[in-house]
Amino acid sequence: MRLAPTDSIALEAFEILAPEDVAVHHDGWFIVDKSMDTNAIDIINPESGESIECFRKGRGPGEILRISPIQYSDGMLYVYDLSRKIYYTLDVDATIHAGRQILRQEFKLGSDDDGHGSFNQPYFLFRGRNAIMATGIFPEGLWYGILDDSLTKIKSGVPLVEYRTTRNMSEATRSAFQLSSHISFSPDGRRGVCAMLDCGTFSLFETDGNTVTEYFRKIYYEPKLIEPSGEIISPGHDKSNLDAFHGAETASDRFYLLFSGKPVGDRESPSSECSHLLVYDWNGKPVRRYELDKTINSLYLHDGRIYGTSMYPESRIYVYELPQQEDSVHGSVARPGR
Repeated sequence: MRLAPTDSIALEAFEILAPEDVAVHHDGWFIVDKSMDTNAIDIINPESGESIECFRKGRGPGEILRISPIQYSDGMLYVYDLSRKIYYTLDVDATIHAGRQILRQEFKLGSDDDGHGSFNQPYFLFRGRNAIMATGIFPEGLWYGILDDSLTKIKSGVPLVEYRTTRNMSEATRSAFQLSSHISFSPDGRRGVCAMLDCGTFSLFETDGNTVTEYFRKIYYEPKLIEPSGEIISPGHDKSNLDAFHGAETASDRFYLLFSGKPVGDRESPSSECSHLLVYDWNGKPVRRYELDKTINSLYLHDGRIYGTSMYPESRIYVYELPQQEDSVHGSVARPGR
């Protein structure tokens, strides 16, 4: 089923040229991740034209070097600087009222000399109702798991995916490409989905906040990667390797995955620009597949609408209204494919 956007917001007026994610606040305010710029986050109001710059690049107080995926919940924006290992909580309402960045918490993950180097640390943090999960490079050979109170170690996790094409690669190398994944929790926080960026694979899990149990895993295709050389641990990508999931969102009875399906060497448009919105139930069964008229590179679900940023061919936020009876029409199911 094809979907046309019901609204769009031009971002060039805010000098945002390469948006990577968006979250919806209230009263017309949006939070935009533009982490490739001189600051990582802008909070904007398209109606009033207001814009508040947050998280400037740097090593000073409240500044950031390398941002992991942003997360917005109950008026708070959670941002992890994986270079400095600081987990920030930004109060969005207070920031709008003050016209400048207002932080409520800065949590340092461990110390600089605690032995947690790049081969043993979380990279992407995802906050649920009862737990904080992470992907990263862990000595236990885990894909994702629940962090302990220090946010440095996994106390319960799910093993790395064993692919035929990567079986001869080191555990660190396999972790390095699998950590690029999106995690989204169901509204009650009891289950969720973890979907991989570099390969068509997703995992469904249940959690009580202390333990996580994977109950379903789907592998659509094998990754095509190039063995790294020297001290580099991240594998290269064959130009024919297909980009996979660029976003995951959940509802009480289903979850949504934003799928690319483009080869990383595609010259027509960036492989991060996606036109496939896939819908599954919590048993992993495909429900629907939407073809988006305008490509997006991120996914945010709010009040029955899908919001996504796009940087090609122009910088915009696109809004898609989801059909209210989306599961009442059969014949179109969610299967990754270009």
